[in-house]
Amino acid sequence: MQTFEGIREKVKRLPKAEQELLRDWLENFLEDDREFTDEFQAKIERGEQDIRAGRVRIHKPSAVEAMRTRRLFTSLWGHDRAVEALGIGGAGVGDLDWRDWRVGHQ
Repeated sequence: MQTFEGIREKVKRLPKAEQELLRDWLENFLEDDREFTDEFQAKIERGEQDIRAGRVRIHKPSAVEAMRTRRLFTSLWGHDRAVEALGIGGAGVGDLDWRDWRVGHQ
């Protein structure tokens, strides 16, 4: 049986494409080993109850996060589609306060 260090050295020598394949395989392997427990299901249900009851945190991004979000959405979709996707519609570029953007804002 090979040691972890020996395996690590062999992985380092693999081409990048094969390293990516190995990573994907390992992630799937580890994922399959996890169980969907009753405790995990209970956490999901408590979270859903908290959302329905309005007990949620709203993340107010910093100016840097807001700029990154704006750049990401506009680079992926263009300004008009980004505004539509964020549910802010109707505002001009200068009128948008991207720091107020929230996940799931409608």
